[in-house]
Amino acid sequence: MKSPHKCPIQRISELESIVGRLSPVQKMLLGTDGSVTSLLEILTGSPIEIETLAQEIIPASQAVAKELNLNPGEDVNYRVVKLKKAGTGETLIYAVSHTPLKRLEDSFRDDLTRADIPIGVILKKHKIESRREINSAGFLQADRKLGQIFNIFPKELVLQRNYKIIRQGEPLIAIEETFPYNSFQDANRVVIETPARIHLTLTDLTGTSGRVDGGVGITLDEPGILLEAERSNELLVEGE
Repeated sequence: MKSPHKCPIQRISELESIVGRLSPVQKMLLGTDGSVTSLLEILTGSPIEIETLAQEIIPASQAVAKELNLNPGEDVNYRVVKLKKAGTGETLIYAVSHTPLKRLEDSFRDDLTRADIPIGVILKKHKIESRREINSAGFLQADRKLGQIFNIFPKELVLQRNYKIIRQGEPLIAIEETFPYNSFQDANRVVIETPARIHLTLTDLTGTSGRVDGGVGITLDEPGILLEAERSNELLVEGE
């Protein structure tokens, strides 16, 4: 779910009314119009590394072409990366970007397509004067892919924003960034996932084996229950 065409303050306020309170750090990551890499380095006190998961030249789809003010089918650089904390390798941000090749100088394109360099660093290196325009901020439930990337349970909430880097009045890069709702919190939270179970039979109705009514069953990934808890001054339970 996303909240488009509103200022960042409005979008973040609406997001909080749905998913719950956001920490100041989460609000900064969703609303900043500066370099996310630099912000992460300040927040973590650690250099940020880039791991490139996908990098290829593809024809722009209808949606991408509309977002970047292109004709469908024009070449764009499709890039998927993880922004990770150096040393620990912890994934902080998962980012997907689309960049029109026709708007790139050769040296900029070489850095973008051949090296694990953050986009903010590339912009600074090539002295690109630009601004960031935030399109949307929202949330979704993590699928198995995001669960593996962030080491979280599927169905956990993740926060997501979409923005464009504008140069000389034209979109230079469209970026979508995702991070877990339970990251960058200012309160400790516990998340528990319980699977489903198909009960097949009891192992011993008489107790002769030393255990009465031990059961045999099969564990299923779906359906399941995801429980999140945090310390509160009162007993409060929310859910479907």
